[in-house]
Amino acid sequence: MSSSNKYCLSMTPEPYESALMPRDLTAEEYRILTVKWAAMEERYDEAVDRHEEWKAAKAKKAWVEKLRLKEETWAAKLEALKQQEKKKEKEQLRLEAEE
Repeated sequence: MSSSNKYCLSMTPEPYESALMPRDLTAEEYRILTVKWAAMEERYDEAVDRHEEWKAAKAKKAWVEKLRLKEETWAAKLEALKQQEKKKEKEQLRLEAEE
């Protein structure tokens, strides 16, 4: 039994083709073109780095806010426990005074 499935090494069956370049470039024009491409790639890398820094700062800010809220929650719970303890002490003193 033979299979008619074709398997490719990539998603597209076409082989990789490099970007088209004009054939009549002089050495100086080619140098200028490569300098421009390098500058463009550098600007792209800088933009990606700035974006990564922004994402990290945003995540850190969210983490700090989460910790602050958690701390406030624990402080409120602690205050509620202190109030309960005071009520119990007052009740205990009142009961002792009645005896």
